[in-house]
Amino acid sequence: MKKRFRIPIIGLICCLLLGTIAFAVNGRKITATYGGITIYLNGQKQVATDVNGKVVEPLIYQGTTYVPIRAVSEWLGKTVTWQGSTSSVFINDSVFSDNEVAAAENVISEFFTLFGDKQYQKMAALCTGDAAGFDYSSGVFGMKEAKLKSCTYNGDYSAREKKLVFECSFAMKPAVSVELRIDTVKFYKLHTFRESDFFEEPALVYDIVTNDVPVKQVYVSAEDIQVALLQKKEVEKPRSQPIVKRSSSNGIIEIDLHINELLDDAHGMSNSEILNYQLDKFREVMEKYKGKREQKIVFIHGKGDGVLRKALLDELKRKYSTCRYQDASFQEYGFGATLVTIR
Repeated sequence: MKKRFRIPIIGLICCLLLGTIAFAVNGRKITATYGGITIYLNGQKQVATDVNGKVVEPLIYQGTTYVPIRAVSEWLGKTVTWQGSTSSVFINDSVFSDNEVAAAENVISEFFTLFGDKQYQKMAALCTGDAAGFDYSSGVFGMKEAKLKSCTYNGDYSAREKKLVFECSFAMKPAVSVELRIDTVKFYKLHTFRESDFFEEPALVYDIVTNDVPVKQVYVSAEDIQVALLQKKEVEKPRSQPIVKRSSSNGIIEIDLHINELLDDAHGMSNSEILNYQLDKFREVMEKYKGKREQKIVFIHGKGDGVLRKALLDELKRKYSTCRYQDASFQEYGFGATLVTIR
């Protein structure tokens, strides 16, 4: 037979639809009555749950009504801590208000949002005390970067420690596969070992992932280095300009052998290479006009150190001995030109 009655318990009202169930306690079998017990707090219906959120029903044993102590305490604004080593339950007044807890949660969320964006100065501005002067660019709790997944207020520890305590979890980074080639020679070189956050002594550290991107090693084999050293370096040949030729009224042809008149760019050429190039152009002109008797050609070589002039004269004596040559008009060219007459 079921009975319905009310029992006041520290401001609570329990409504019971009775039933029975047997329990074994310390090797002794007991019979408790339960079933449909409803708990009201200040007129509001409550559902009792354990720490994992599972519904826990009140029961009656030997005329006494038992209700879940954690649920009732938390309804009344208390914190409950279970100490398994002593089988003890600690009930404490809640130290912080809901507004204080909510404000702290917002600060934590903003803090790690700024951390993810690497805004370290704004992170420090959110903190107080010793934490305000910390250089967060070096990391937080050993993490160089983190994305907050959840943040749960721990009332039990907060009451015990007299300060707000939160349990935070962070999103895991996606798994990556990176193949590293370890240069064993580095193990014998002290300068390759450096300080790190992970070891007490200097260590050989390789970056695996940087800014969420796997690091790609640049590996050059000894064979590739040897080939590169032995391979002749190809120098890009400068583009040749047309030889400047100006026919005057008296039929004299002028050839300017200054290197900047022959090439767009002579950068990287040695003095001997420049001289040989100028002589090649001289020979090119002489070969072109060697069959045109009495043709007068002025080769402008400049005064300078006289190296090009001497080389031209040597070439005329050796290869073009039939041709006459003399200094060109001093009035027009100074000492920087030679007049050649084809014979």
